[in-house]
Amino acid sequence: MEEAEMKKPEIDFEKLRAGKEVICPKCKTGIFRTEHDPKTTHNFKCDKCGMMINFD
Repeated sequence: MEEAEMKKPEIDFEKLRAGKEVICPKCKTGIFRTEHDPKTTHNFKCDKCGMMINFD
């Protein structure tokens, strides 16, 4: 059996790190935000649906 292919969400990580608005691929209406410096923070969260991105 073949493994089901998971679609990778299209997120512009360079824009996130630059502090620019990036639209959430899940809800299509929210914007990823962080409470810290976007250049150094480890997480971003959609302000509408709560989807999170974590950089480790």
